[in-house]
Amino acid sequence: MDGGAPCQADDDCDHLDSECSEGFCNPTTSHCEALPANESAPCGAGTTCGTPDECVYPDSCAEQGVQDVPCTFRSCQAGACVASEGTLTQGCNRDTDGTTCDVTTCNGYGACTGSDTCDTTGAQTRDCTDHVCAAAACTPVTRQESRNCTRVTNGLECAPTECTAFGGCLYDGDPSCDATGTQERTCIDFACQNGACEDTLRIDAQVCYRPGVGEDGTEGWPCGQLQCGAYGACTFEGDVCDESGLQTRSCVQPTCWSEMCWNDPVADPAPLACSRDTDNASCGTSYCDPWGACAYDGDPACDESGTQTRWCYAQLCGGGACQQTSWQESQACTRVTAGSDCGTTCGNWSACAYDGNPTCDETGSQNRTCTARTCGGGTCNSSTYNENRNCTRNTDGNTCGNPVECGNTQTFREQCCQSGSCVLCGPCQ
Repeated sequence: MDGGAPCQADDDCDHLDSECSEGFCNPTTSHCEALPANESAPCGAGTTCGTPDECVYPDSCAEQGVQDVPCTFRSCQAGACVASEGTLTQGCNRDTDGTTCDVTTCNGYGACTGSDTCDTTGAQTRDCTDHVCAAAACTPVTRQESRNCTRVTNGLECAPTECTAFGGCLYDGDPSCDATGTQERTCIDFACQNGACEDTLRIDAQVCYRPGVGEDGTEGWPCGQLQCGAYGACTFEGDVCDESGLQTRSCVQPTCWSEMCWNDPVADPAPLACSRDTDNASCGTSYCDPWGACAYDGDPACDESGTQTRWCYAQLCGGGACQQTSWQESQACTRVTAGSDCGTTCGNWSACAYDGNPTCDETGSQNRTCTARTCGGGTCNSSTYNENRNCTRNTDGNTCGNPVECGNTQTFREQCCQSGSCVLCGPCQ
C-alpha cells in the first residue's frame, strides 16, 4: 500500500501504523507503504453478541440443553478491520421434576362390587398411569380411580345350596331288567331378590344305575331260572362210525335284552351220554380197480387161456372210526393166437455176389436163411425159408485190367471201371 510520503527509514512511516497495518519504508521508491499486520486477530470492538435463542432440550424431561447466540465477529483481514455475522452455541439448564411428560392412560373400570352378594349399589375402580419427570427421566406413576355404580343381583347365588341325601333308585320299567331309574332329594337354593338373600325349596332328581351295571347296561343279564324240557334221542356229532353220543334237552334262559326279560334259547347244561355199535357198517364208497392184463402161464406168445386180477376196496366202521379194507379178485381170460407170429428169426445176409465183371459190376445179390415161428393149437411151430435181396456198389475209377499199348509208341493207357464196365482211361505214358 502506497502511503505517498517520502521516507528514509521505517520510523518515518509510523503514521501508517494501526490495529491491522504497519508503516514500511520501501527502499526502492523511498516512499511509505502500509503493510497488513495481525492477520485474523480481533480488532475494533472485537466480538459482540445479542439476545440468546430459546434453549433446546433433547426430550421433555431433560434438564441440560443448548441455545444459539447471534454475534458480530471483528478481525484483521488484509490490513483492515472487517466485521462478520455468526452464531455461538452455549449450554442452558432447567428443573423438570414433577412436569408431565406423556399422556395419562387408564384401563377399563372393574366389576361393580357391593357390601355383599345381593347389594345393588357399590363402587368400581380402575388403574391409571401418569407420566411425570423425575431426575431428568420420564417416569410412570400408577394410581387408582373409583366411582359409584349400580348392579342387578336378582338370581345370583348368595349362599351354598343345601340338599338332603338322595333316596333309593326307582325303576319305572321292567323291575328285573331296567338298567336305569331315578332317585330324588329335597334342596334349598339361596338367591338374591331385590337386594336381599331369599331361599327357595325344590325337588332334585337324577338318573341312577342298577348296581353292577356297566356300559352295556343289563344286556345279557339273567332275569329268571333256567327252564328245560325232556331229553331227546341220542345224537352223534361225528361220522357214521361214531359210537359215543349225547342226549340233550331244549332249554331257555330268561335274559334281559333291551331292558325287557326274554326267553333266550341256550344249550343244555347237563346232556346225557349214550352209545351204539357201528362195527362193519359201511362208511364210504366201495370200488375196484380195473382188471389187470391177462397173464398166461404156458407159452407166453401162443397160450390162449390165462388169468387176470384186480384190487377191490371198501370203507367199513371199526372201533368207532371209518377204516379202509382191501382184497384181490381174479377171473379167467382167453385170446386167439392161431397164425400169430411167435418169434421169426433170420441169419446174417451173405456177401454180395456179382455175376458179370467181378471187378466193375455194380449190381449183385445176397441171401440169408430165416426160421418162421407161428402159433397153432396154443403152441409155437417153426419152418425154414430163404430170403434174397439186391445189393449195389460204386466201382468207378477201380483198375480193371492190364495196361494197353498205344500203337508202337511203347506208351500205355490204364484200364479202369466206369459205370460198371472196364474201359481205357487216362493218357498214354
